[in-house]
Amino acid sequence: MGETGSAMAAAEQDRAALVKENSFTVTQWAEEGGVIVGRSAAFVLAGAAAAIHVRLDGPVEQRVERAAVDAGITLERASRRQRHEDRVRAQMSKEFYGVDPADPLSYDLVLNTGRLDLDTCVDIIVAAVRIRAGLAST
Repeated sequence: MGETGSAMAAAEQDRAALVKENSFTVTQWAEEGGVIVGRSAAFVLAGAAAAIHVRLDGPVEQRVERAAVDAGITLERASRRQRHEDRVRAQMSKEFYGVDPADPLSYDLVLNTGRLDLDTCVDIIVAAVRIRAGLAST
């Protein structure tokens, strides 16, 4: 197979192991109930009837400002982190699960955190969970 072929095969095995481990972990957490942030959970649990898939997004400038305040770092550093995180997370979803995490059709809700504050987002998500579970107040 040669060195290049062997390295590629090993990399593919590593990739498959990461996907399997992540999928197993997300599935276990989902069985316990609760909120799973990231880890491509919307794609791992795409067929889970009880799951509510939510994407929180917003204008980059506002996301950077919020991250800088929350982490106590400069805007410049927060901006670098944001670019890196957005790129890496999208790349992982595409490479490992073959999906585009920006596709709104992958989610039940897409909330704009630039227009909605965190408490409002939580209220909307909780309402959606209750509706899905048949517990909505009448």
